[in-house]
Amino acid sequence: MSIFLEKLGEKLGKVMDFLGGEKHFSAIKDGICISIPLTIIGAIATLLANPPIPVTLDMNSFIGRVLSVWQTVATNGSNVLNLVSSITMGSLSLFVVLGIAYFLAGSYKMNRLNVMISSLISFIIVAAPFKTLDSVKAIPISYLDAKGLFTAILVALVSVEIARFLLNANIKIKMPDSVPSVIAGQFESLIPITVNILFWQMISWVVLRMTGVLLPQFILDLMKPLIATSNSWVMVVIIGLFINGFWLFGLHGGNIVGAVINPFLLLNLNENIAAYEAGTEIPNILVSNFHVLFMNFGGAPAALAILIAIFVAGRSAHQRAIAKAAIVPSLFNISEPVIFGLPVVLNPILAIPVLIVPILNGMIVYFLMYYRVLGRMVLAIPWTIPGFIGGAIATLDWKAAVLWFVLLAADVFMFIPFIRMYDEKLGKSE
Repeated sequence: MSIFLEKLGEKLGKVMDFLGGEKHFSAIKDGICISIPLTIIGAIATLLANPPIPVTLDMNSFIGRVLSVWQTVATNGSNVLNLVSSITMGSLSLFVVLGIAYFLAGSYKMNRLNVMISSLISFIIVAAPFKTLDSVKAIPISYLDAKGLFTAILVALVSVEIARFLLNANIKIKMPDSVPSVIAGQFESLIPITVNILFWQMISWVVLRMTGVLLPQFILDLMKPLIATSNSWVMVVIIGLFINGFWLFGLHGGNIVGAVINPFLLLNLNENIAAYEAGTEIPNILVSNFHVLFMNFGGAPAALAILIAIFVAGRSAHQRAIAKAAIVPSLFNISEPVIFGLPVVLNPILAIPVLIVPILNGMIVYFLMYYRVLGRMVLAIPWTIPGFIGGAIATLDWKAAVLWFVLLAADVFMFIPFIRMYDEKLGKSE
């Protein structure tokens, strides 16, 4: 079994090394990461503007009076808070298109600023074309949020490649050597920017004439089956298998899988936030960081349960030393000390619970949210916040914290037999 895992790990490692170094894949992953601070700031503004006041709460109680004051402050400051939400969550795709263009242009050693400007203009052309309302020119903002995310990715990648092709083909305005490089660079970018503008204007016109909708909506319509799957229990299984499966081979499962699923989960989160602000039913279960808060407690692959199981049942000096060193980082969902120190990597004994336990956690939480026993996530939470705190804040439901501890205890019991088996193996070598 161990030899099989090593050989499989070598083959997967080569594939993942290629993907990790692939410029477009890396640019998407890094570009979307730029949106993390924005989603957190937007989430804070949303929470401040919309106090979580239960319908059944006695407003004359202490908590009721506190929330009543909060509601008054929120009402008076609604304009400011809504503005913060609009320029963060409401403009998410603008920042993503800039981020992806920045990283991809950098990987090609291109002028990042010129490429970012070209990509941004191209995205606005297809996602927010100017309209005249009462003699005032304005741009619609409907697709500047997460609904335009897939379009932002497409536009950024294609715009950079168009510019790279033209520059490599020497199709540019060449200035004399005596002209300062800063000015010469702007003239060199004129043709790529112009070609991009014309190209995306044509694409937008064709899509609008053929379908009657803008390009972002057309892409969303095409991806409806995938978007629906991203909110199903099937995705819980896929996330659990792939994220933790990659970690078994020493590959960063979160980064690899996140580059593919994060656009879908961000879109789901944006819809939940909009529903929460509107006071309507929260539609989605799987959103950003669901796997961190409700599947992999303490970081992938359920590292905190592994460590507690070692404290409970482990006798090996090696295991206990790793557990003591890794317990604090794991409280903040940092699990590398466990993965590489224990190790979990290429460990056939721990492979079964590493794959199964997080999926069981996710399925239980999924169906509790599905039947609305547990609140659904409406706020973006940093992945380093301890799970029981982050889950309660993200869902605005105290039951999430209780469930976190219950599931963690169950996880520990499931890991204990495997920790004992691994303990025996280590004991013989020690």
